[in-house]
Amino acid sequence: MTLTTILCQVEPGEGAMLDASVATPLALAEAFGAQLTALVSPVETEQTVAAEEHAAALLRAAALRRGVSCGIRARSSFAYGV
Repeated sequence: MTLTTILCQVEPGEGAMLDASVATPLALAEAFGAQLTALVSPVETEQTVAAEEHAAALLRAAALRRGVSCGIRARSSFAYGV
């Protein structure tokens, strides 16, 4: 089976919570040489844009450490599609 893109939804957060939410998608993307596309958006709308941007930056850094190509889509870019 060939996987070219892994899509996941990421809840903004930090530390172990964020690491746990992206561990499987990052591992799959790394194993299959696939692109990771992450939708960074909170389920609850109380989260701020700054929290989303921070989570996106942490995810980018984690993907870079693993050598995984990673596209980030924040709440404001959902209208443009994935």
